[in-house]
Amino acid sequence: MTGVQTCALPIWKYFLESLKFVKEVVTFDSRQELIDLVKEYEPDYMVIGDDYKDQPVYGSEHAKSLIFFEKIPAYSTTKILNYENSSNRWDL
Repeated sequence: MTGVQTCALPIWKYFLESLKFVKEVVTFDSRQELIDLVKEYEPDYMVIGDDYKDQPVYGSEHAKSLIFFEKIPAYSTTKILNYENSSNRWDL
């Protein structure tokens, strides 16, 4: 099924839901929950950062295709998440 996104970080849920081509966003709290979700939805594509290339990607056996995307230099989701939770948001 295309258009379904799984997301470990609820803050990204709202961003992903705003994308026109995304039908549904589901979150997970554990490795097993991720595996169960991927198995249930049987996605056409599972996309994950290339830093996982040499590691097991849980649930990927239930996706038709596993795609690794290259990280963008100087772009940090950790900084974004810290920004969202920070009282001094000018320190990016």
